[in-house]
Amino acid sequence: MIIGYGISVEGRIENCERLVLDGNLSAELADVQSLIINETGSFRGNGSVKHAEIGGRFEGELIVEDHITILSTGRIDGKVTYSSIEIKPGGKFTGEIILRDAEPEPETMTSNPHMDGSFEIPSGNDDDQEDYIDRALKNRIAQRPDL
Repeated sequence: MIIGYGISVEGRIENCERLVLDGNLSAELADVQSLIINETGSFRGNGSVKHAEIGGRFEGELIVEDHITILSTGRIDGKVTYSSIEIKPGGKFTGEIILRDAEPEPETMTSNPHMDGSFEIPSGNDDDQEDYIDRALKNRIAQRPDL
């Protein structure tokens, strides 16, 4: 689908192989394979696409399954979730950017009834304190062989 220069469209677009914007689109996108916003194009709304190339203006929220390229003339204002991103010199992004499928946060240690999860560092010289901390950490690691 091509929205030409000088054309403005509003609505919802679903199951589109390739969406090219030279005009203006205010919409919700679903199951769009490729979104291309050329230099004269603009998009306002939200959606999910497989690939995106932004050379015009994008405002809203976009989830990109694979790769997004922001060209030197591209401007994004909003929230983008991506797997791979490339921003060419001159391209601008304002907002929130989230790496899709990022590594999950490490789990916190499960509690051990023999450890209360805290320890007190003895007062004294720095060497004594460092030795104590080293021993305490080694002891905790030894109690968690799965680490």
